[in-house]
Amino acid sequence: TSKPNLRDFFNRTHEMVLSDQFRLSVGIILSVITLMLIISYISFFFSGGNDYSIVVQADARQDMRNEIQNALGLPGAVISRWLVDGTFGIVSLAALVALALYAIRLIVIFPLRKLRLLFIVLFTLVWGSITLGFVQQQIGIGSFFRWGGAFGQIVAAWGTSYIQWIGMSLILLATLIIFCIVVDKHFIEHCQQF
Repeated sequence: TSKPNLRDFFNRTHEMVLSDQFRLSVGIILSVITLMLIISYISFFFSGGNDYSIVVQADARQDMRNEIQNALGLPGAVISRWLVDGTFGIVSLAALVALALYAIRLIVIFPLRKLRLLFIVLFTLVWGSITLGFVQQQIGIGSFFRWGGAFGQIVAAWGTSYIQWIGMSLILLATLIIFCIVVDKHFIEHCQQF
């Protein structure tokens, strides 16, 4: 009898990863995780203000976890606060939707242009975050979270400190128009028809 070698191990692992059972299992796990993230994300907008004081107290979180109002409890409150307030703000939902589409694609095979989706999601996260941070900064409405998250608030504040609100507005508008031209080849025709 011969001993299994490393090549056999990699071949068997490769076959397993490419199997339908593995793909379906990963798709189901990813779907459940994504659904939980979306539920905690939505719940954040209803309970995040009340949960804030508990979430920021790292040492008291475990003792006060029964007071958390997020639909997914303490983990949901911590993750959703990080997702919305700590990263890209409200537009973080775009990443969750993309994750859900990919999970569904693993379960039910349908064509999905992954690079196009990635480009759209990345643009939405960056541009949307900066725009929401800029808008919140300009209108001065306080909230228990930053509309554009930490990223949007920092970039919007930095940009307006150099080029004021007019310059930021023009850059945001120009980048949106360029994005629309790149994503939709008929965008200019639609604008001319309008």
